[in-house]
Amino acid sequence: MKTRFLLIFLILSNFFIYNFARPEIFEIESSQIDILEKGNLVKAYGGVKVLSEDGTEITGKEVHYNKEKLILETIGNVVLIDKKNNIIFKSDKITYNKKKEIISSDKIDNQATIIDKKNNITIQSDKIIYNIKKEIISSDKIDNQATIIDKKNNITIQSDKITYNIKKGIISSLGDAYANLQNKYEINSTELVYNRNKMEIYSSKKSKIEDRLGNIFELENLKFNINEKLLKAKNITLFDTKNNKYNLKNSLVNLNTNEIVGSDISIDFDNSLFGNKKNEPRLKGRSLISNENESIIYKGSFTTCKKNKDKCPPWTIFAEEVRHKKVEKVIEYRNAWLKIYDIPVVYFPYFRHPDPTVNRQSGFLAPIFINSSNSGTSLQIPYYKVISENKDLTIMPRIFFNNNIILQTEYRQANKKSDLIADLSINKNDSSTKGHFFSNLKGSLDKSGFEINLQKVSNAKYLKINKIKSPLINNYSTLHSFLNLTKSSEDYSLEASFEVYEDLSKNSSDRFEYIYPNFVYNKDLDSLNENLKFTSTGFQKKYNTNIYEASIINDIKYLSKPIFFDNGLKNNYTILLRNVNTNSENSSTFKKDNDHKLLSAILFETKYPLKKSDDKYV
Repeated sequence: MKTRFLLIFLILSNFFIYNFARPEIFEIESSQIDILEKGNLVKAYGGVKVLSEDGTEITGKEVHYNKEKLILETIGNVVLIDKKNNIIFKSDKITYNKKKEIISSDKIDNQATIIDKKNNITIQSDKIIYNIKKEIISSDKIDNQATIIDKKNNITIQSDKITYNIKKGIISSLGDAYANLQNKYEINSTELVYNRNKMEIYSSKKSKIEDRLGNIFELENLKFNINEKLLKAKNITLFDTKNNKYNLKNSLVNLNTNEIVGSDISIDFDNSLFGNKKNEPRLKGRSLISNENESIIYKGSFTTCKKNKDKCPPWTIFAEEVRHKKVEKVIEYRNAWLKIYDIPVVYFPYFRHPDPTVNRQSGFLAPIFINSSNSGTSLQIPYYKVISENKDLTIMPRIFFNNNIILQTEYRQANKKSDLIADLSINKNDSSTKGHFFSNLKGSLDKSGFEINLQKVSNAKYLKINKIKSPLINNYSTLHSFLNLTKSSEDYSLEASFEVYEDLSKNSSDRFEYIYPNFVYNKDLDSLNENLKFTSTGFQKKYNTNIYEASIINDIKYLSKPIFFDNGLKNNYTILLRNVNTNSENSSTFKKDNDHKLLSAILFETKYPLKKSDDKYV
């Protein structure tokens, strides 16, 4: 009687509820159910809902249930809700092994998603396995990496394989792993362990951390407390945003306060920090204590010399304590020795110089080691002095190993409309006194400008033998002193100069060349027609003792406006009238005495321009 009632109900409502031999396991609701293999296999179609007594609810398009093996497969937009453990599982296909209490997903089109609503954790992966008894969720990579998101703590981890122990609150990842911590830090490694209860991340493999400021940490044996921002690791290499490289063997870093405690520290500064890219400035020490205000390095040594695997650097400063005062931007040395090829030469109880980031601050600069086959080996110890807001001075005493001394000074002054730089040196010994004086002053006033350059040496070979260096010295063989004037308005411009060249390689009588003056004058003859111009260029010079040359060239130039024809041709013409005037004595370039010429030229030009243009390109 019961079977007849169920058949009648199925015909009337096209809906069947099948209760099989063990109703305590599953209850399947569907519009179509097939019972096969003597009742051991049940297939349901057309929208299925499965209920179990333990609170698990499954919905999907199709269900295959093996009654003997107690394995339930659900296919098509599957949603599994474990109400007992507050877990939601979504996938294209989900297999529920009731004997083992294991639920797994298989990818058809999309990644599976499992949500731990109690802890607000979401996992997405190609394949997910949920062990209900052990309370462990694991994922595996087929095509794409798995992703686990801890929304409560704002932490995201991506990896080839992820294991989530719900009871212990531990998330483990294997393979290439990436972690984003609260959008402040990014970690890359081949193995990561995240303990949610302790809010710590571990890794025994090589890892890389990058903060939002661009600082990069490469390290081993990572242990990072997320709440306290404490990083503990071995063999840390830090690349900061200023291209400096820090190496520490064992260290503890507080990323929240920027405090660092470490041992066996070495710092490779950016090569350009001290103004010479050929240098390789670096600092080493036994231990480091650093915070936002200062860094202290014990048993430290500093040099800017280029690295050489076989030899020690030409010079180093070794100190019992090196203190970097970041607020004052000063590096201080206590009980310091200046070493030349690792041999102590000069002792300083206290020594200081500006740090590499300083533009203007009084103090010692990095020493310069100079080796010359002519003058011998020497050491230059520059001292920079800020005189005022617009004035500074660099004193550069240079000590030779043969007790010879050169005192060089560079003075700079920047005014509102002019800039002055002067460089001089003095070398005095028992037999003579030698030196140089170079200066440059340039400025402007309204539409006029001027530049005065002076260069003088007491000995022709002084600069070259001693390798004197300055921004004003660009040639050891030729000196160039001049006065240059410029003036311009809407319809004319004038540039004139008075110059003296001194070739130090020649005899005293032939080394000078005087130019008095050298000028270029341009004038628009018709304010209504900019194509009519007058240009005059000229010079007067004397060189090699008795050679004199003078030249004035006057040009009147007319450039016609372009004429376009219907066939696309573009035509224009230029008329040039030139007056050449020269005078010379003993010259191989010009005729002797006065010479005058009147020249003319007409240039006709025709073009067939092809051009395509739009708003951005031609």
